[in-house]
Amino acid sequence: MIRGTTPTLTLTLSNEIDFEAYFVTLKQEGYTVIEKTEADCTREGAVITVPLTQEDTLRLRSGTAVEIQVRGKVGEKAFATLIKKLYADDILKEGKI
Repeated sequence: MIRGTTPTLTLTLSNEIDFEAYFVTLKQEGYTVIEKTEADCTREGAVITVPLTQEDTLRLRSGTAVEIQVRGKVGEKAFATLIKKLYADDILKEGKI
């Protein structure tokens, strides 16, 4: 993922879940940098797509691991995916365009 761009993350769950609520959290160095709810995402079957804005990706630090996890709830049952990692690459011209 490159800072200052507008990527769409595609997260594939191991099976389809009928969520009541879920969150997609992106952390760097132990701090939540971006958090999206089901209202911000699109879900089709077991696939969740998460659009990110320039403002979102500009909050990321380049060269540092970005941890991504989905947590959700169905009735009284809570679940979480395994944490996935990717890295943010830098840009030469800083800021939103």
